[in-house]
Amino acid sequence: MFKSWNNMSKSFMVLSAFVAWSAVSFSLPGTSSALLISELGGQLVLDTNTNEVWVTNLNQFSNMNYTTQVSVIAALSFSGYTGFHMASLSEVETLVPYGPTAIFAAPFIPNSKSNPQYLWGRTSTPDWVGPNGPLNHWDFIIFNDVSGAPFYSPLGASGFDINGNDPADPRSGAWVVGTPIPEPCTFILLGTGMAGLASSRLRRRKK
Repeated sequence: MFKSWNNMSKSFMVLSAFVAWSAVSFSLPGTSSALLISELGGQLVLDTNTNEVWVTNLNQFSNMNYTTQVSVIAALSFSGYTGFHMASLSEVETLVPYGPTAIFAAPFIPNSKSNPQYLWGRTSTPDWVGPNGPLNHWDFIIFNDVSGAPFYSPLGASGFDINGNDPADPRSGAWVVGTPIPEPCTFILLGTGMAGLASSRLRRRKK
């Protein structure tokens, strides 16, 4: 009876560890087929390759200089997600392999409803650095020409002011990225399973 219960306990521990490991693994970058998934009613897009979430409406950060954009982004709050910041040029470039069709269907909100559509936003990567620090930052545009010619380009900001803050631009918003908050129960389950396995091995060694 005791041996049977012990075997069942071991099986449960192994199963718990496997289930938790699977949940964690599939939330990590590069562990599953890359997809762009709409989250929170289209307010965010989850990139399953990097496990990052993108704010879909770049336009809400237009007509703001760099300092104002950073301040507004820092105040963003979405339930279940954290760490929102203006994306670097290299972070935005992780979207490029998906291609314009997938990106615009994600659903990012274009800056223009006309032909062509484009996603144009400022990044946190300095474009030109002076003696007192960055004077402006790279913009990045993803262009969706309905004729079928995709175009991706980092663009230097249109100018800079004497205070070192990129000027407000009605054409350019900001690329904003964050991360999902891990579910505590997943890590509790993983910890329980791993602790149980460790305890089982220790008892086996003592015998």
